[in-house]
Amino acid sequence: MGITLALLAMLCFAANIFLVRGAMARMSIEWGFLVMLAVNVLFTAVAWALELHLRGTQFAFQWKGAAWFALSGVVGIFFGRRMLLDTIRTLGPARTSVLHSSSPVVTLIAAWVLVGERLGAYELALMALVIVGLWTTQAPARGGLGDEGHGRSYARTLAAWRANFDAALPRIRELGFDQRFIRMWQYYLSYCGGGFAAGRTDVRQIALARAA
Repeated sequence: MGITLALLAMLCFAANIFLVRGAMARMSIEWGFLVMLAVNVLFTAVAWALELHLRGTQFAFQWKGAAWFALSGVVGIFFGRRMLLDTIRTLGPARTSVLHSSSPVVTLIAAWVLVGERLGAYELALMALVIVGLWTTQAPARGGLGDEGHGRSYARTLAAWRANFDAALPRIRELGFDQRFIRMWQYYLSYCGGGFAAGRTDVRQIALARAA
């Protein structure tokens, strides 16, 4: 039962990444983050209220446990969700899902190093399975076919062009170009570089093959 629930949790997290990507096309990431945070808090509050109503024993509040849960909420919900949104915006949902799938490996290693959790053959096999899955999803396309994005590399190219342009400003002014021309090109190189770096714009190299 525990394995089934864990697999369902991973499926829910993966679906969440793609749903968030779809939502980002309709709402700004700042408002989306607030909506996601509010839903997490409200859903947790409702679940806690139902648990209090249905439990058979009297509830006893544990301050130490509550503090640990509060810390996990700050780290997991606030910082984790914020970084997740930034990762989706930068890498896209597919690559983000791959990285997110590596969390069981990170969790097991952290449990082993920090709290002395024992890793048996079963846990090591699961870690190996996740690593193989990550490697498989990142394997290059076969048969000469491919669809590779170069947006982040092109963002670095635009940054280099901007630096070269700024370094040549004295020569540009000597050629008779005014401040309006200079500011226009500085703006163009900067906003294009920002678009490629954020994943909003991309340049791709696509290899096609004729069907046999």
